Amino acid sequence: MNPEPRSDRGLPVLELVTGLVDSLANHRSAIVTAPPGTGKSTGLPLALLDRLPGRVIVTQPRRLAARMLASHVARLHGGDLGDSVGFAVRGERRESETTRLLYVTEGLLLRRMLLDPVTAIREDDIVILDEFHERSIDADLVLGVLRDRGVRHVLASATIDADALAQRLGHDAFHVDARLHPVDLVHRRAPSAESCWDLAAEAVRGVLEESADDGDILVFMPGRREIDRTIEACGRFTRGIDLVPLHGGLQGSVQDRAVAENGPRRIVVATNIAETSITIPRVTTVIDAGLARIDRFDPEREISRLVTEPIDRAGAVQRAGRAGRVRPGRCIRLYTESEFRRRPEGRTPATERSDLADAFLRLHAAGIDPESFDWIDPPPAPAIDHARRTLRKIDAVAESGLTEIGRRLALFPLPPRIGRFLMDAIDGGGGAFAAAIAAVLSERDVSRGISTGDRDALAFAGDPEGDLSWRARLVMGSGRHPRGIDSGALSDARRAYADLKRLCRVRGDGDPSAIVPALVQAFPDRIAFRRDDDHRSCAMSGRKHAILDRDSSVRSSGFMVAGEIRGLENRGEGMTVLSMVTVIPEEIAVKRLGSRLGQGRRYEFDRERGLMVEIEFRNLDEVEFHSKQRSVGPGSRPAAAAELLRLIEVGEVVIPGWDEKVEAFIERTRRTAQWFPDRGLTTFDDEDLGVMRAEIVGDRTRLSDLPGSEAIVEILRSALDWDDARFVDQMAPARLPLPGGRSMRVSWRAGEPPRGSARIGDLIGMDHTPKVAGGRVPIVLEILAPNRRPVQVTDDLEGFWERTYPTLKKELKRRYPRHPWP
Repeated sequence: MNPEPRSDRGLPVLELVTGLVDSLANHRSAIVTAPPGTGKSTGLPLALLDRLPGRVIVTQPRRLAARMLASHVARLHGGDLGDSVGFAVRGERRESETTRLLYVTEGLLLRRMLLDPVTAIREDDIVILDEFHERSIDADLVLGVLRDRGVRHVLASATIDADALAQRLGHDAFHVDARLHPVDLVHRRAPSAESCWDLAAEAVRGVLEESADDGDILVFMPGRREIDRTIEACGRFTRGIDLVPLHGGLQGSVQDRAVAENGPRRIVVATNIAETSITIPRVTTVIDAGLARIDRFDPEREISRLVTEPIDRAGAVQRAGRAGRVRPGRCIRLYTESEFRRRPEGRTPATERSDLADAFLRLHAAGIDPESFDWIDPPPAPAIDHARRTLRKIDAVAESGLTEIGRRLALFPLPPRIGRFLMDAIDGGGGAFAAAIAAVLSERDVSRGISTGDRDALAFAGDPEGDLSWRARLVMGSGRHPRGIDSGALSDARRAYADLKRLCRVRGDGDPSAIVPALVQAFPDRIAFRRDDDHRSCAMSGRKHAILDRDSSVRSSGFMVAGEIRGLENRGEGMTVLSMVTVIPEEIAVKRLGSRLGQGRRYEFDRERGLMVEIEFRNLDEVEFHSKQRSVGPGSRPAAAAELLRLIEVGEVVIPGWDEKVEAFIERTRRTAQWFPDRGLTTFDDEDLGVMRAEIVGDRTRLSDLPGSEAIVEILRSALDWDDARFVDQMAPARLPLPGGRSMRVSWRAGEPPRGSARIGDLIGMDHTPKVAGGRVPIVLEILAPNRRPVQVTDDLEGFWERTYPTLKKELKRRYPRHPWP
């Protein structure tokens, strides 16, 4: 029997119901696009319920939307929630045998379809995938399974490109062009992520002061922090207006304030949860910061980053449409029109920004090969590889497919890693304590700045040290909680805890000693080592920079396992932040990580002391987590000397005595060999010099013990016989005699002619350019004045005396009259 007349009768979406029913009868699928407020989430399901014999199941991307829509539609339908109209989300359900219209999250419906395909969807049921433009992984999987099993379904959205999707999927497309009321658009200057709340508050003040409109105001912010700041800023100038936050972390009573049809005027400050599905009555003004918090997974680094990004154009249109539901409205965008045009049309498909391990596990459990699955947007290769690696790490899949462990994991309403933890912890006797930790890991964090004293008071003696134990004890309790706890998150975690206890059939609190081994098994690649109690930096396999979350309760150093990791950019470098951390006692580390632990010895050069030192180290995989330095002992001297020689060879350490004299002797020998190839002289190639350096180093490990320059030259000279060494000195001398009794050093540099430098007075009496190589090669002379400043560079001394000296002599006589100038 149908209750009293409903308020959904005049909704524009109802015009297409007849054609939609025919399409579902003939093709079993359709796509509906309808602007916000036209009834696609409320009126359309009710109309199909009236026309068709089976159930109508409407999926939503968020739990909050499923709960609120079900409550709203139950009121429209005239019955109690849980009778004809119900909802089911993880940890909470209001449904019965008489429920014919069910609002459900995409993830829960997927789980039901995979675990109980016979009763989850009956032959005459219809599934509406609402807000399909959000393109979550679960929505894509639900669609794929529905298509595979021939279940009648409708894709519904306000902004999706229906024609393109209809062509891709072979669906009929239906459009509702009517918008309830016009919405005027106003664009402002773009905010920064830090100041968007101030600009939003300024816009709110302008609306209150300039407009006679008494409708509610809906402000879109990217996250909880910005919502709180906006409410704080608006609270300074609003009186008699209810300031209401709206996000997924709130308790139901607060959420109800945002959607209540009566009461004082409101300013609702919401995340993008209010873009779709949820009906917020009386809103006539939308203020849009144009930002959203997006979780992006990097399969290469195997971490997620929660980033604040500009929303796409489709999301902006959705937000603006909220202002035109009850009467003509306006939307104030806190960004420019040109910026709006530069934004992408729609959001990035979830397959390109999500961790696919859970999706792959669910498909395997349903007997579907993930790589041959009919994805709307096929995942990129790195995401596929990561999903495979993750499932192999926890032994969920093997070459042959799903393992027995994988089949058990698929029964849990948990991500694969957390499911693996719970399975092992329950098997080890972890009981209810294990279920509570799994709930903590899978739900939003319950902590909002709890004091250290309250935190310590929650943990039991014998509980593993870290961030999970006290949270789990809080979830297991039922009384009042201390300050600094998120009530909404705690309620969600307690519901999840109750579900997991029921699913695992556990009794008693359980043995805390089962927890750490299970965490190590589930998160083998998140083992870290903290070297110092006073610093947050950690050594972690595969991570260049890893730090402990600043809010972590872990105080000690040593091994630990992170239940959660996230990426953070710090001065252009990627950093891994470890949270939900539990300390691994040494005895467990040795037992559980034994095959990954190693130890060794290496030698390093101590630059301050100029000597080699011995380092004894221990490592996990390739990451060194402990080291001890000591002096090189007699037994280690050959190995340390060999390392010193290697460092010298690669240029990281320089032999102090290897100076210009040494380089000059090498070059003199090479030049002589070049000029007189018949002599067969050594050229001191790299191999020769390597032998020489090895002789110089020997078994020495201190630079101060190495030979000096003269000794090194003698070592090099020993590579020549006596006649050859004498021949080198004659053909490529280190010094040349000058007429006045002095001598001139000859500079030998690779790639340059030999050069000499002498004062002009010492050259008087030298009529010809000095030559080497038996008179073949002239020396380039740098002729200096008495003050040792160059006056001429030449390899033609005869020309200098003939052409330059007569003029120069006059100047020299004037400046240096006491010197003889013949």
